[in-house]
Amino acid sequence: MPITERLTEGVRTALANAGLPEPETCVWEVPRQAEHGDYATNVAMTLARAARRPPREVAELIVKHFPSLHEVERLDVAGPGFLNVFLSPAWCTGALGEILERATPTAAAMASAAAASGSSSSRRTRPARS
Repeated sequence: MPITERLTEGVRTALANAGLPEPETCVWEVPRQAEHGDYATNVAMTLARAARRPPREVAELIVKHFPSLHEVERLDVAGPGFLNVFLSPAWCTGALGEILERATPTAAAMASAAAASGSSSSRRTRPARS
């Protein structure tokens, strides 16, 4: 399951636990600045009217009731009610390892096929001596 779906599930669970309405959608973006986390959403601002609470308060309730996910190290509230998510370095390392494991057989098969056809890009040729 994609990480943004896991995060959306966490937000929905937190909102339900806080007794707040569920969003139609939860849009995630990657912040331009690393200090704003790995992912961010303005879902608290979009729900403020329906929840009849200030957006920042909605965001704080999401953080308070957000379930423990091994993918998430922490959540912060920023500005008027942005929710910033910081992924767990351990989870990121594990996810990267899985990606590399899946890619390795493909890369090995490509290298083998290239070697068999005699067109390996890693093969060097020596310049002719004069």
